[in-house]
Amino acid sequence: MRSLIPQSYEASRERFRSSLARIALRWPSSRMEVHLIREGERDLSIDVLHAPATGQAQHMLVVTTGEHGIEGFVGSAVMELAMSEVLPALDPEATSLCLVHAINPWGMKHEQRTNAANVDLNRNFVMSWDSGERVNDGYRSLRSTFQPQGPMPSVRWNRLLLTGKMMSLAAAGKSGMLRQALLAGQYEEQAGLYYGGTEWQPETQVMRHLVDDCLKAAPHLVHVDLHTGYGPRNRMSVVNSELDPVPSTQWMKRIDYQNVVATTPLEFYRMEGDMIDYIYRKHAISTPTTPMYATCFEFGCLGDSLLAQIDSLWCAVANNRLRQHGAVSEDIADEVRRLWREAYCPSEPSWEEHAHSNALRAFRGILHDQGLIS
Repeated sequence: MRSLIPQSYEASRERFRSSLARIALRWPSSRMEVHLIREGERDLSIDVLHAPATGQAQHMLVVTTGEHGIEGFVGSAVMELAMSEVLPALDPEATSLCLVHAINPWGMKHEQRTNAANVDLNRNFVMSWDSGERVNDGYRSLRSTFQPQGPMPSVRWNRLLLTGKMMSLAAAGKSGMLRQALLAGQYEEQAGLYYGGTEWQPETQVMRHLVDDCLKAAPHLVHVDLHTGYGPRNRMSVVNSELDPVPSTQWMKRIDYQNVVATTPLEFYRMEGDMIDYIYRKHAISTPTTPMYATCFEFGCLGDSLLAQIDSLWCAVANNRLRQHGAVSEDIADEVRRLWREAYCPSEPSWEEHAHSNALRAFRGILHDQGLIS
């Protein structure tokens, strides 16, 4: 199987921009919209392909990639796959498209999950910054574990040290507390993990306006956001918002896909400032009587065993430490970068093959359920 994963942000962006011509064959009014993240710097942009329906739009399909920059490489591959294998089944007379390449272009270019300000954009979609203090007591209590100081001293011994700490917490029945403390997001430590910021980031502002436009463009919105990292290896999870009223078990039957979870502590994890939650809340305010479904495809990379979760945590801690404090040698820095990339963009060909087959099945199941394909 030929790999669709691009080698760089620039190559991915070029491929996405060049797709306008083939989309325009069926959606003649298609256009590419370029949003520069910093005025005058054309090397980083959020690129949006708009393809208005040729008739009266009944549906709006939105597909987004790269909210967590480094995850955009797999997202780019799945977007390319969808253009070839999924979009041809849509009716251009009734369905409009909004395809977004690299919500976080800086993060994709530099292979980071966060943007240049170290903000995790999927913790930045809060409805209002005036709603009081956001305190994550769990993160505070584990700050020294999540944010060790000084240059990265080693890989092997550092991993063993963190594994020992995490196994001790697991033995005390606190692994769930650890997971929630980290992944929920925090708004105090700018140099820390899963930092949500103190204001909407430029990338978030672009997406907030885009969400508003898409909700108004057709009476029915379907949104798929592409992510990698968590969940069983070689299996993709369809991750629904806890705000979606339909239980996961019912969604499994509706879309004929067996790995569906909701963002609750029991099924996945709960977070603040999530983009999909934001879309549900905006929909409830602006177009509450129209149907909508928004979800996330999460491609599992390291696995979901306890040891795999510990390894994922170590990668996050080590990468952030390298970014903030450097490493004692370039060999250690290179090894941290290699392991970090594998945690979000595995190099094994069979992994990509599974990702493709899972994505196609879920796409087709969702679009059939939502009435976009027969």
